[in-house]
Amino acid sequence: MNFKIKLHAPEKYAVGLDPWAVSGFRISVWGKKGMKMNIFKILCYVIGVGQLALGAIYLFAPQAFIAWQGLSAIGADIGYPFSMLAGRFIVYGVGMFVIAKDPEKNRFWLYGMIAIQAFDLAGGLFYTFSGIVAIEHSGFPMFNATWIMVGLFLLRNATNKTEKLQSA
Repeated sequence: MNFKIKLHAPEKYAVGLDPWAVSGFRISVWGKKGMKMNIFKILCYVIGVGQLALGAIYLFAPQAFIAWQGLSAIGADIGYPFSMLAGRFIVYGVGMFVIAKDPEKNRFWLYGMIAIQAFDLAGGLFYTFSGIVAIEHSGFPMFNATWIMVGLFLLRNATNKTEKLQSA
């Protein structure tokens, strides 16, 4: 695939911009067919696919996934709460696609995903530093929680405002 990458400057350098945001800078990726996506949207789609994959794994193969991670074996009855967890993964996976299409209207759900990742990271840190889970087992999920949380937080205001203004 051929891609063109453009860096767009902010529309204004006004006082009152969210100091934690990426101040309006965004990177657009143009594909062969002219489809334009900013990095925030790509991030949402990547996270959504990951959430759907985790949901499917926890729904259909929780014991195998737990064993693959090197964690303690679980009883067959634990598949029931994992199936409930899978539903949440799947719903939020689809939700990330919805967020990508209109981040402004779905800001609550965006902040929800950031909060979920903060809980994931806090749980990983607690269980790792208390010696219950080895860093070999918790490191990768904690890394994922961190980049998802930080990426969504930093890019949450880097939407396609320029395109909305041009179409008006």
